[in-house]
Amino acid sequence: MIRSILARGIGPVLFAVFTLCLASVTMAQSKIAYVDASRLIDEAPQSAAAMTRLDNDFSQRSQTLRSDMEDYRWQRSEFENNQFSMTASDAEQKIRELQILQRNLERNQINYESDYTDARNRALADFEATVSRVIIDYAKRNNIDLVVQESVYASHRIVITDEILQELIRLHN
Repeated sequence: MIRSILARGIGPVLFAVFTLCLASVTMAQSKIAYVDASRLIDEAPQSAAAMTRLDNDFSQRSQTLRSDMEDYRWQRSEFENNQFSMTASDAEQKIRELQILQRNLERNQINYESDYTDARNRALADFEATVSRVIIDYAKRNNIDLVVQESVYASHRIVITDEILQELIRLHN
C-alpha cells in the first residue's frame, strides 16, 4: 500500500495534510458568534410592527367573515326551527340556499387564510432580510468570521442576540 502511494506520488497526500493543517490554524484564529433567530422574531419591534400592520390590513376581511358566519348560523338556526312549518319545496329551496351560503363561506375562509398566510410570509421574509443585513453589518464591524443561527449549544461568550436586538431597536426608532 505504501508503495502504491509512493508510486502515485506523494504530492496529493502532502497537499491534503497541508490543507488540513492550514484549515485548523485558520479555524483557531476565526471568530464565531451565535444569534437566536427565534428570539429576535419574538422580541424585535419590527416583527411586532409587521404583525400589527398585517392584523390591521386584514381586520375588515376578518370582521366581514365573522359577520357572514354569524349570518349563516342564524339562517340555519331559523331554518331548523321553522322547517316543519314550511312546505317541502320551500324547505328544499332553503336547504339549497344554505348549502350555497356554506360553500361560499368556506371558500371565503380558505381565501382569507391563504391571503393572510401569504402576506404573513412576505412580512416575515422582509423582516428576515432586515435581520440578516443587521447581523452582517454587526459581524463586519466586529470582525466576526462566522455567525450561526442554529446550534445544539452556544456558550454565552459567543451569543450576540442581545446586541443584534439592540441594533434592531435602534434601527426601528
